[in-house]
Amino acid sequence: MAPQQNTFAVIPAAPGRVGGAPSKPPMTSKQAQKLYKQANKEPRRSKAEQRKWEKERQEEIRKELEKERAAVKARAARERKKAKEEEARENRRRAGQPLYDCSICAREWHEPEERLIRRTDTERRRDSRKFTREQTKAPASIAGRENRVVLVVTSVCAF
Repeated sequence: MAPQQNTFAVIPAAPGRVGGAPSKPPMTSKQAQKLYKQANKEPRRSKAEQRKWEKERQEEIRKELEKERAAVKARAARERKKAKEEEARENRRRAGQPLYDCSICAREWHEPEERLIRRTDTERRRDSRKFTREQTKAPASIAGRENRVVLVVTSVCAF
């Protein structure tokens, strides 16, 4: 008697699916391909439409590559700048000088960075034309006037 070939059988009620929907029989590869094609079917295009679609797709890919290249370039520039600052800091440390230049930080009138960032264009324009009035003593050449108002224009740096 010839040996019998081993076959696989589908267990009707799998332990995890008690009371669930009955399992479907396995598909053949042709059936799977057919279902995949139906699910991913695109409308038919003429040759001109197909060329236009392919050009658009190539343009999208090109833009993505340019964006990635720009990101790599910017990252390299940041790293170069950081290395340069580290080198300058190390040179200052060796020379016994302060590591940071605090001349900007020490000014009392210096506005916080967030305020400069959050301002709108209108506020920047208004601030750049700011007027202040100062009371000053009149020169001795002007007789009869003890005080006069002088209009002084102060410009504020608009970022």
